Amino acid sequence: MKARSMVAAAGITALLLLAAPVAADASVSVQGRSASPAPASANEVIATVQSEPYYYNSYETFIATPNNLPAPVTPVTTVLHVELSDAFLAGASDSLIWKALSVDALTGTSIIDREAKFVDIALPANFYDLASTAIWPGTLYLEVSSRARSTDRLPSVPARFTQDKAFGWTSTTDYVLKLQPAKADSESTVQIPMSNIHSPGPQLTRLYWATTEEGAVIDQTTTLRFVSPDPIWAASGPATAPSAYIQRPSLDWSDGYRVPTSERPSVSADNSSIAVPFSSVTGLDEPSIGGASMIQFTAGMANQYLEGTLATAVIPIGTNTSIASTRSTRLAGSDRYNGSIADAAVAFPERTRRVYLASGQVFADALSAGPAAVHNGAPLVLVAALDYASAYYLSWLQPEEIVVLGGQASTPDDVIADILREAKLDPDSYTLRRDAGADRYAASLAISASEFPDGAATAFLASGAGFADALTAIPAASREDAPVILIRGDQPRLDDATRDELDRLGVSKVVIAGGPASVSTGIEKQLAQLYPGNVTRFGGATRFDVAESLNAAYFPTATTAYVATGANFPDALTGGVLAGVKDAPLVLARTECIPASTWQRLAAWAPSKVTLLGGPNSLSPAMQSLPRCN
Repeated sequence: MKARSMVAAAGITALLLLAAPVAADASVSVQGRSASPAPASANEVIATVQSEPYYYNSYETFIATPNNLPAPVTPVTTVLHVELSDAFLAGASDSLIWKALSVDALTGTSIIDREAKFVDIALPANFYDLASTAIWPGTLYLEVSSRARSTDRLPSVPARFTQDKAFGWTSTTDYVLKLQPAKADSESTVQIPMSNIHSPGPQLTRLYWATTEEGAVIDQTTTLRFVSPDPIWAASGPATAPSAYIQRPSLDWSDGYRVPTSERPSVSADNSSIAVPFSSVTGLDEPSIGGASMIQFTAGMANQYLEGTLATAVIPIGTNTSIASTRSTRLAGSDRYNGSIADAAVAFPERTRRVYLASGQVFADALSAGPAAVHNGAPLVLVAALDYASAYYLSWLQPEEIVVLGGQASTPDDVIADILREAKLDPDSYTLRRDAGADRYAASLAISASEFPDGAATAFLASGAGFADALTAIPAASREDAPVILIRGDQPRLDDATRDELDRLGVSKVVIAGGPASVSTGIEKQLAQLYPGNVTRFGGATRFDVAESLNAAYFPTATTAYVATGANFPDALTGGVLAGVKDAPLVLARTECIPASTWQRLAAWAPSKVTLLGGPNSLSPAMQSLPRCN
């Protein structure tokens, strides 16, 4: 089954990637799953709120002092003996993290004795010197915290990869330590019983995830309306009117910043719906994932989350462009590795059984994997030593097959093993294999043979000396369900190994991506003899022209398009897979503007949405308006 068919059948999407324009008076409704969806009109987009919360987090904060006095810490103190309450232990794991506020060097981890209900914090030898240098004479605040996973493992959101950190119980205690000069009778251990505890009580937040089919880009004229048969925002006790804020999402959604709306949402008399004009959102910076920002409506006790809920949706923010009917969004990560995961999250919002891992430093191994990833309905993720973004993703994905692309020189076994250890995958739950060869050309043939075992009617050939031609061929090849094979394009004839693979595939048509400077006329003539009348070359004076000629042939129309820099490969590599899954073209641009022929193609398509792939270093902030190069 083609990947885009698989995606179309998916139930809950991870991000709201909306494509069609919304009328000025349009509203977006978010309805509960058990509700019967109202008939969609031209001005309405139907979305769904999950009937169960996806995120559950509670933490208890304690302010404890020994007998209402600060604990004395002298230069000879070596151990802090902390007695822990049952309430603290309820939210604690077997280890405890301690840190002295304002003194970064004073931190560590200690093991909790759960049976005896205490923890001994062994202070480093320089504890007193560091603390007294930082704040002497004065008081040091020591924070100890521990987090235990929730016993009830609630559903996680597809885009939330760091689920180990995303829910559970956290107990935190602050102690006041009085730094004192040493005395003759000073003891080496300070006892800190939790005899005086001040706690606001457990703070509980439940979040409900909202999704919608692709259909609209939200702008300042849109009113967002959340509708549910069950008022998930109703709080027990004295309810307050909901508040709303926007948070810029990150891959684990634990950081970013919040932007409050200038007015509270309006609530219907029966509490069945909440509406907020998006024009009340001010000061929102450019979103980072799917051109989206997360909007949350909160309700509960005043100024607290006690028994409160959040109704959550991810809203794509559109930017007006130089093409009147087109808005732009941006899809990016903090670096190429997080960017590849963002692309994967959008392309494959549901878990897939297979995943491809490729080096983020070299392009050759992964170029042939783009069409294979689309063909097999699996994400392509970039990896590097000591970069664990991919590990968090794998932890969520729980794949059954992991395919490493390229040889030891690009993706060493020890790097892959380190990532898999960090992902904490059960070794018995997946198979691991490597598609590789003696060089990039042999690796490309190995990928074609492994990932297209049943053959293909068409094959795309591109030079392995550069990346640009093969990158823009990925969505076109995906349309043909065809592999992209790298060749030595400067040679007068095709090598025997490539000819053998074309024979094995059983191709009847060959497409050359790139001009004669990339793939020689000798190879083209040879192919014309082997496949008379069925060899097509898409070339041009520049990489932008090659991309334009491919897109003109394979995408006569497009309702959405993806733009990547032509100067580097990572954004276009994994973005090409996303474009292939979405059955959309990938165009190349300069950092500051779009080449004239490419811009004209975009204008002819007049897509409702264009997504920029990569951060501002790849495509400048000015590119949001799709400026045309002079």
